[in-house]
Formats: sequence, C-alpha cells, structure tokens
Amino acid sequence: MANPGADMFRVNLSRPNSSVSWGFRLQGGADFSTPLSIQLVQPNSVAEQSGLQAGDGILQVNGLATETLDHESAKMEIIRAGNQIEFLVQRGAVSTWRPKVTPMSGLKPSELQTHALPGEAPPIQKTSLASNLQVVIFI
Repeated sequence: MANPGADMFRVNLSRPNSSVSWGFRLQGGADFSTPLSIQLVQPNSVAEQSGLQAGDGILQVNGLATETLDHESAKMEIIRAGNQIEFLVQRGAVSTWRPKVTPMSGLKPSELQTHALPGEAPPIQKTSLASNLQVVIFI
C-alpha cells in the first residue's frame, strides 16, 4: 500500500484508560484483500485529537507491519496495545465511500416515483418501524 511520495507519518494515540474509546473504525485487512485503513473518525475523539483521519492507510501498528495482517489480527494488536498506540499512516491512502442521500423534502414532486413504471414492481417504502411491529390488544 505504501505509495512513494505520499505523506507517511506516525500518529500516537493515548487515552487515560480502556473505558475511553479510541473513536475510530478500522476497515480492510489481508482477509478482505484491501489495505488496512481508517473508515471513520468520531468527532472530538482521541483519534481525531491525535490527527487520525478517515482514509488514512495503516502501515504499522506499534511497529508491526500490517500488509499481511487479517482484520481480526489487526484489531487484536490494537486491543493488546492497551492505552498507547503508535500508527504509521499514509494520509489519504484509501478513499472512503459515503452514500448520497437526498431527503424526501428536497425532491420536486416530478422526481418522486409514487407508482410503478410499466413492467416494474410498485415502489415500497420500508421503515425500521416494520421490523419492530408490536401487537397491541385493546381491552
């Protein structure tokens, strides 16, 4: 994953104890055939305050090269590190994908598909409420 000429530097994370979250989400690993990288950094977290950013490629965890580590092994290295982690990162090594979401209120009536087009199934709106259906008996 190392890209000659790209910014590579060390990021040191330190937290007071294990009850404080690092504040980042790891993605990839050898088992996914993708470089180990940071998918998400929580605002105001230890990770953000230390300079870690979404899209940073993780080349080393506490001096251990990550190119052959599967996701679970990388996660365990981070857990074993305790309250101090040193990452060797490559800034912007991985692009992060985020879906484009348009609120329904932002659509023009002509853009709303409220009926099926010829040969298509009718549109269905699913909500989280459907999965938490509760039977209510009135007495």
